[in-house]
Amino acid sequence: MIIDCQSYYSVSKEVIARKIEGELVIVPMISGVGNLDSEMYALNETGVAIWEKLDGKTILDDVIHELAMEFNSSYDQIKKDVLDILKELITRELVVEK
Repeated sequence: MIIDCQSYYSVSKEVIARKIEGELVIVPMISGVGNLDSEMYALNETGVAIWEKLDGKTILDDVIHELAMEFNSSYDQIKKDVLDILKELITRELVVEK
């Protein structure tokens, strides 16, 4: 899977997400109802920071730069983390490319 850092990504409209005990729990939806038969997915603090920036209005490269500044980390390290998490979220259809 190739992720374009010049593209826009956003949370799928087919999921609901709630913070529970420091993690973000994501549940796929079917016809507007949470589908607990599908796999739920949880994100830790780093994943939540990425999730919250995927607004469909900011290119991924800018999201990575913002996170690098927030976490006081190198662009390359943050990019690797973002791409790893984003691949998983796209595969599970929790995030979509705009």
